[in-house]
Amino acid sequence: MANSLFSRRRPLYYVQIWETRLKVVDVFAGTLFDEVPDVAISTDAKGQKTVVAIGAAAKAGPGVTLANPFSHPRTVLNDFFLAQALLRRSFALVKGARFAPAPRVVVQAMEKNQGGLSAIEVRAFEELLLGLGAKVVAVHQGQVLSMGELAAGPFWQGAKASSAKQSLLTLAIVLGALALAFIK
Repeated sequence: MANSLFSRRRPLYYVQIWETRLKVVDVFAGTLFDEVPDVAISTDAKGQKTVVAIGAAAKAGPGVTLANPFSHPRTVLNDFFLAQALLRRSFALVKGARFAPAPRVVVQAMEKNQGGLSAIEVRAFEELLLGLGAKVVAVHQGQVLSMGELAAGPFWQGAKASSAKQSLLTLAIVLGALALAFIK
């Protein structure tokens, strides 16, 4: 009972991804981010990259480059780390200033999914969103879901849930990659 009650209070985000559009809806709060998936990145003198703006506010300029993490000829996910930065900021805008537990997330590629997503693409979406702190991730393939279907959530069976073991594994992979970068 308590687990079910807590689950109902946990935010539920519906993420729809196109090459030219990113839509994130908080199903229960009704808040929405629906803009172009552009990311403005500035590079300082030391070569450090910083995300300065996302969506329609992202503009190229002196020292600022514009990138789209979902722009690729064959797949909807092109740049994992930029996609994570874009989604982190869009989640913050949807969440607003209120405190909320880790969200449940349903993600759906709206194009470039003929024949279904590959196992690698599904895993990439799961890891992308679990890395952002999602409690549970469901990669939906099929028709666009209504808010009622999302709230009912029969597709949560088999969804990828975050765990301490998974978080430690992800951390070990990231730290290993960083160590290799410093060795070279």
